Amino acid sequence: MAAEAWTFLPERDDLSGLTNDGKIDWLEGRVHRILIGPVREMRRLARGTLPGGPEPAAAFWSLAIVTLICSGIEALGHHLHGRKAVRSGSVRDFQEFIETFMTDYVPVKEEIYNDFRSGLAHSLVPRRGSVEERLGRPYVRDRRGYLRLDLDRFFQAFVIGVESYFTALRENHDLRQRFVHRFDVSNRFWIASPPRAVR
Repeated sequence: MAAEAWTFLPERDDLSGLTNDGKIDWLEGRVHRILIGPVREMRRLARGTLPGGPEPAAAFWSLAIVTLICSGIEALGHHLHGRKAVRSGSVRDFQEFIETFMTDYVPVKEEIYNDFRSGLAHSLVPRRGSVEERLGRPYVRDRRGYLRLDLDRFFQAFVIGVESYFTALRENHDLRQRFVHRFDVSNRFWIASPPRAVR
């Protein structure tokens, strides 16, 4: 299947015939299609709810967006390591993606994981801190020392991190091998059972 015909849905695209370069192209397209593009649209919609200033609806959008970004960081962190199973490596993989591709957030990587990623994934609320707009910097601390993340800067850092990661994949043999291993493990069902139309 030609790249321009991809849907980026594994149940519709034949992943079994992809070359290693094709696997990289496919996942990069999928990240843009199912994560970056929708988050951009969510930001546009959230801004439409703010005619007179901050409203609760915009805050709900912000939490959903941070949840998606954190999921993307963790998933790409698993590909960065090439890990077969992720039971024991989630924290390390998440933080290593930040260390390598979102360096402005290295000083607060543990708080992002613990307070935002885990808080939102397990309790639907940050454990501490907040997501805000127009802070003028990637993050600040409130009077209690809790992290306040600037939403747009966090999203932009993620987008740049994604671009840098896929560039590095194409240039670094070891990164590529780890990526291919993780891609094959996480898509083994779809690789073994391609859509009927393409068999």
